Amino acid sequence: MSSTIVGSNAAAGSRAGTARSRAESVPSRVATRDVPIKVWATLGALILAFEIYVGIRWVSGPFFTPVLTGPTPIPDWMLIALRVQETVMVCSCLFALWFFVIKPFRRDGHMSNDGLMCLGLFVFAWFLDPVSIYGGPAITYNAYLVNMGSWLPYIPGVLSQGSPGQQLPEPLLWGGGIYLGVIFLITVVGTMLMRRIKERFPRLTPIGLFFATFPALFVIDFVLEGLILVPLGAYTYAGTPGPAINADTYYKFPLFEALTWGLLWTAWSTLLYYKDDQGLTFVERGVAELQLPRPLKTFLRFLAIGAFISIAYVVLYIIPWFFIEQHLSEYPEDIQKRSYFLNGMCGEGTSFSCPGPGLPTFGGNRTARVTPEGELHVPEGVRLPVMTPWDRDGSATGAR
Repeated sequence: MSSTIVGSNAAAGSRAGTARSRAESVPSRVATRDVPIKVWATLGALILAFEIYVGIRWVSGPFFTPVLTGPTPIPDWMLIALRVQETVMVCSCLFALWFFVIKPFRRDGHMSNDGLMCLGLFVFAWFLDPVSIYGGPAITYNAYLVNMGSWLPYIPGVLSQGSPGQQLPEPLLWGGGIYLGVIFLITVVGTMLMRRIKERFPRLTPIGLFFATFPALFVIDFVLEGLILVPLGAYTYAGTPGPAINADTYYKFPLFEALTWGLLWTAWSTLLYYKDDQGLTFVERGVAELQLPRPLKTFLRFLAIGAFISIAYVVLYIIPWFFIEQHLSEYPEDIQKRSYFLNGMCGEGTSFSCPGPGLPTFGGNRTARVTPEGELHVPEGVRLPVMTPWDRDGSATGAR
């Protein structure tokens, strides 16, 4: 009887000790899981603050003005195609907002990963769109698209030239619509492809699944851009070197674009595909343990996903393009003769010769450059380096 009681007490004590041990281990586990959401949300908050700062400077400054189309008349079919594209982009973003943001929120009472990715692409990825030409004017938009210039001149260190009314015209309806709608929807398609591939090949590692999905997204980008959007006149890859289809036309399309954008789409799709048992992506991990109201948790998740969107965009797209832009090819004549594609950034009527392999990369408005007439133009206030002659008698170096 006594031994039974002692044994029972010992067992109870063992269970209590185990419970205390578990209770004591909870804080360290929570602290460990808090790290991802805190780190990613902090990065997202810093990026968002920078976007707001740049946006305020743009809207309140002289660059918030439409880019002129120039004297070249646009073909009727192209103008109609641009207006149809703007309509399609707006409709696609309304579709995405309803089916992936509003409808799930009304049904579940909280935001889904898909909904946050949809909004994140609009807020974080679209902001980086004009930064694609940070290193030089490799890409131009059709100035007939509705625009108010762009915020690119307010990005520190930008090398592409620009002045009010003569800069990259970031399209408003077209640009906002394609990121919130089309680009997001194809990201969802990428996630669906990953699911199908994983079902067919269950032993694939995450890296294997990434590269198994990439070719399909490469092809999707090639078809969407190279065979539809660029030929319809929305934008050009005027100065992009390397292998391209239709290289001597305004609808030149470089394969490098499909490569980099395909990688970026695959990265965003991968984020949405891999979720934990709570339905959270790896950048949201630990949000459930935070003692915060649900709206604030949702905002932290949004910031975390936004940080991933931005970092992937910079690493997989903007940095590779920056190096490409240090070796720009000559603009095709088919682009140079159409003023609505040049955006007043180079060519006739400007002090900038359009880029090419025979010209050094210039630093935007801050450096001397070669004019379209082949003359050196030194902007007012710019000082050229002064040649220092050799020290021939050793007086400056102390030589005997």
